[in-house]
Amino acid sequence: GNISSVTGFANDTTIMQITAPIQLGNSGGPVLDMSGNVVGVVSAKINELAVVKETGSLLQNINLAIKSQTLQMFLDAHQIDYKMKNSDTKLETAVNLEDG
Repeated sequence: GNISSVTGFANDTTIMQITAPIQLGNSGGPVLDMSGNVVGVVSAKINELAVVKETGSLLQNINLAIKSQTLQMFLDAHQIDYKMKNSDTKLETAVNLEDG
């Protein structure tokens, strides 16, 4: 998937919208860039049926992730230790987990 918007609904700057397919139980999973760096954590999937009932429009692949900067601020505020390591090595092969 891709980052489809760097802000969430109502221009919420703490989250981003992603197009990666999200299933129940994916919340808490990492969102990675092409170098394997964590850029966010999956947090929610839009309720497509509720949107159709409310608006009459079908929206697909609108999923939300908390940005890594927001997570860092949370961890710092609660004095929770974490390690940071930045990779700038681009991954050569994309892994398609949908193929099993």
